[in-house]
Amino acid sequence: MNSNPLMQLSLEQLKQAIAIREQIEVLETKLSDLLGGASQVEVAPRPKKGMSAFGRARVAAAQKARWAKKKQTTEVGALGSAPAQPKVKTKTMSPEARARIGAAQKARWAKKKQASMAAPGQSKKKTKTMSPEARARIGYAQKARWAKLKAAKKKG
Repeated sequence: MNSNPLMQLSLEQLKQAIAIREQIEVLETKLSDLLGGASQVEVAPRPKKGMSAFGRARVAAAQKARWAKKKQTTEVGALGSAPAQPKVKTKTMSPEARARIGAAQKARWAKKKQASMAAPGQSKKKTKTMSPEARARIGYAQKARWAKLKAAKKKG
């Protein structure tokens, strides 16, 4: 079950692997002396992941366009001290529309109140209840399932 390949090697194979490793180390030190003191073979650094130059240029151009548009919409105030805020148009409802909505809502409330006054005993909905026979059947079926699971656990 061991996935380590060193555990499957014989003693002589391990000794041979150690001797080869030592020869490699000696050769690496000789090579570093020849090359001027580099102790290890240098590995090229991983390239950075990121955006290409073309992508950065597109993002920069889009941002400049946004700033230009914003600068264009805000004009200098009367004295030139502060830029004037662009006027935002808000949606407003006419007084007639507001009155119609209010009257309709009052009519709904009055209708609901009248319905509850007319039949005070029937204001609440009757909740659905289960008959005792149905409860007994469900309880019996659940007990049978539990017994079956318990028997299966004892076997296994």
